[in-house]
Amino acid sequence: MKPKILQNTLLIVLLSITVFSQAQETKSKRQKSNKKLITLAVISGNAVLDTELKQIDLTADIINNGNTTITERGFVYSSTIEIPTTLDNKIVVESDDYIFNSKLENVIPNTIYYVRSYAINASGIAYGNVSSIETSSLADIKIDLKARIKTYPNPSTNFISLSGLAESKNYTIYSMQGKEMARGTISNDNKIDVRFLANGLYILKLENLEMVKFIKE
Repeated sequence: MKPKILQNTLLIVLLSITVFSQAQETKSKRQKSNKKLITLAVISGNAVLDTELKQIDLTADIINNGNTTITERGFVYSSTIEIPTTLDNKIVVESDDYIFNSKLENVIPNTIYYVRSYAINASGIAYGNVSSIETSSLADIKIDLKARIKTYPNPSTNFISLSGLAESKNYTIYSMQGKEMARGTISNDNKIDVRFLANGLYILKLENLEMVKFIKE
C-alpha cells in the first residue's frame, strides 16, 4: 500500500474513533442528566388531643418522597425531649399511603408530649414539624397519692402489693412518659413483680379505678 493511501486510512480510523468517543461521552452525559437526584423526603404532620378517648390523634402527609421509595413512616414522641427522633419512642405505621395516621393512647394527664412525623427513604430520615400537646385538660383521670388503693412497699425493689382491693382487677403499669411497661391481674393477696423495671417513678392503673404512683428503686 502506498504511503499516502496508508496515511489517509489511518486518518479516517482516528476520526472514526474520535467521533465514536464523543458520541459515547454525549450519551453518558445525557443518561446522567436523566437520573433523578435522590433527596430526603418532605413531610408534614399534626397532633390533636382527644379528651374523650384520652389519646392523641396523629396525622401526617408525605409531600415529596425524594424521588425514591419510602421504606418506613410513622411518628416519634417524648414527654422529656422537645425535639424527638427515632431514637426515642416510635410508632411505625404500616401503610403505603402518602397520607397516614395513628394514635398515641393512654396518655398521662398534666404532661406535655412532643410529637412529630417522620419518613425514611434511601437518603435518610426526614421529620415533620414538632407538635406540643399538653394534657392538663385530662383532669378526670386522677393520679392520687392519697387514693383508697395503696401500693406497698413504696418505694419497692422486687414486688409491690395492694391494700384496699376488694376483688381481682386488671392492671397496667406505665412509665411517666406514658409507655406501657406491663399488664396483668392482681388481687389483694397477690404481688406484682417489678424487678424488671428500671429505677424510677411509675403509674399503676387499675381497671375502673384511679391511678396510683409507685417508686421502683
